Amino acid sequence: MNKAVLSLGAASLVLAGTTIYLARTVAKESAASPVASSTEASPTTAGRSGAGKRAAASRGGAGSNGSSAETPAESSTTDSAQTTEAAKPWSPEAYQKLMDAETEAAKRDPQLRHELIEERIPIIRDQYLPLQRRLKVDNERWQRFMEVLAGHDLGYFAALADCKKSRNCEQPDISQDQYAQQRQEIVDVLGDAHTAAFEAYRNSGNERFGIRQIQAELPEDAQIPEDRAEDLVQALAKTRMEVEAEMSSREKNVGRFYQMNGALLYDKDLPTAESRVEDAARYSRRLRAQAAKFLQGRQLAAFNRQQDRLLQLLRDTQDSSKVKPAGG
Repeated sequence: MNKAVLSLGAASLVLAGTTIYLARTVAKESAASPVASSTEASPTTAGRSGAGKRAAASRGGAGSNGSSAETPAESSTTDSAQTTEAAKPWSPEAYQKLMDAETEAAKRDPQLRHELIEERIPIIRDQYLPLQRRLKVDNERWQRFMEVLAGHDLGYFAALADCKKSRNCEQPDISQDQYAQQRQEIVDVLGDAHTAAFEAYRNSGNERFGIRQIQAELPEDAQIPEDRAEDLVQALAKTRMEVEAEMSSREKNVGRFYQMNGALLYDKDLPTAESRVEDAARYSRRLRAQAAKFLQGRQLAAFNRQQDRLLQLLRDTQDSSKVKPAGG
C-alpha cells in the first residue's frame, strides 16, 4: 500500500476529528440555550455531549470534591456560572489539548475508551451512509463496522498525541503491519468485496466532497441521483490514480493541488508556472471527459465551472510563488 493511500486514510480521520470538534462546539452552545435545555436530548446529541461533561469536570466544576453543603442561592449562582463557562466555545487549540488528554487517558481506562468510540460513531456513520445504502449491509453488521472504524480513529489520534511528545509532527507514521492489521479487522466484519468497496469510497473523499459542492449549487430539479453521483466520484478517483501511476512510471515528480472542491495533478518539475498550470489543465480535461459520461446540461456546466475555479486558484498560487521577498 503506497504512502498516498495511507495519507488519504489519515486525512479522512482528521476530517472526522474536525467534524467532532465542530459537533462538540455546537453541543456546548446548545446546552447553554434555554430552549435546548428544555428539549429532550436525542441519542446522537447525548453521545456528542459526553466530552463537554468531561471537560466541565476537568475544569473543577461544582461538586467535583463530593461536597453538597452549598445553599440553594449558592447552587443557583454556581450553576449559572457553570452554564456560562460551558457555553464558551473551545478554540481548535484547546480542543486538540482535550482530545490528546482524552486519548492518552483512554489507554488506561476501558470505560473512557468505550465512551470516546461511541462519541465518534454518529459522525462516521453520517460520512458512510451512502456506502451502506450502496452495499445494502444490514444495520447490525454496519454498527460493528462503525465500532471498528471509530476504534481506528481513536488509535490514530492516540498515535498523533504520542508523536507530538517526541517531535513536531502533523501526521503519525502508519506502518504496513498496522495498516494490514486494521484492514483485516474490517475484512472480518464486511468481507473482502465490501472491504474493497469501502477502501475505494474512503480514498475518493476529495472527489466526493467536490461533487457534493456541485449538488449544493444545483436546483432541486437538476440534482445528480446518488448512484450516478457515486459512479462519477469513482470514475474521477480512478482517473486520478491512473494519472499518478503514469507520472510515477515516467519518474515525474507529481504535483498535487488539493482544495476542498477537488484536486489537480501536474508535473511539479516543469520549469515555469505557465507550463505547470497547462499540465494541470490537461489533467482537468481528462476529468471533464469523465464527467461528460455521467452529467449533462446544468450538471455538466456546474462541474466545468468548478474545474475552471480550481485552475484559477492554481494559477494564482503559482503566480504568487514567483514573487520573491526583497533580499531573498
